[in-house]
Amino acid sequence: MEDEGQFLQDVYVDDARMGTRWGRARGQTLAWSRHPLAHLTEVDARRIPDGRERLTAAWAPYWSVSGASVLVEKTPSNIMKTRFLQEIFPDARFVVVMRNPIAQGLAVRKWAPRAMQIGLNFHRAVAHWDRVHKSFEIDRPYLHKVFVVSHEELVAEPERVIRSLDDFCGLAPRTHSEIEVRDESRKYFDYWDTIGKGPRAVGRFEPLNPIQRRLSFIPRLLETFVAPVFGPRNHRVLAREFAAGIRARGYDIDDHNVFPTIAQLNP
Repeated sequence: MEDEGQFLQDVYVDDARMGTRWGRARGQTLAWSRHPLAHLTEVDARRIPDGRERLTAAWAPYWSVSGASVLVEKTPSNIMKTRFLQEIFPDARFVVVMRNPIAQGLAVRKWAPRAMQIGLNFHRAVAHWDRVHKSFEIDRPYLHKVFVVSHEELVAEPERVIRSLDDFCGLAPRTHSEIEVRDESRKYFDYWDTIGKGPRAVGRFEPLNPIQRRLSFIPRLLETFVAPVFGPRNHRVLAREFAAGIRARGYDIDDHNVFPTIAQLNP
């Protein structure tokens, strides 16, 4: 799990601890955005005068700094800590990658509570997406250097998007052979279209590793018979509660080919 900077420091609380319930980490992927310590600003950073030194020392062993002009820290929950990190690292540049909430919710369901993994309460995943983006929208006017891009535009036009990103970061342009982007969302859209509008579930339950996948015949059986019941309900709930917010951010709950562009996201 410790492949993100949040787990390799003790300056702020990581999202696993923010999502702890019943004495153990459970559902943290969807729970941390509700925690009062998830959203940090410059006010919180000023309470930690040695924050820069501590974070630098904690992350330094994991960076390949030899000859590097840019150091990257990629933790999803940074989206609610941009002002905090900007105060600690004034020269920081923030790259925010948005993703269609349907694909995002299905992508993280393997870490969600078991009920959501078979289709129950899927709207909580979208509610989490909505909360973090509302928080970012409040913080964005305070940020000096920020670039927002949609995952979908990156997949559709990788060279153009990465050229814009390189320019924002002050990096030398990359060649065509250095750019490789995979579309990881299509399988989730195909799955959603079937359980949301069709008569049966497709796809597979997604445990964390292949051994669990082979042994998890009960969740797969439940998904086959239970998910089709919850699919249409999930669609109705999302359309009623979140369609307006999703549309305002450039997406469409029913048309997965609609996504925001760099020009729209960086006016």
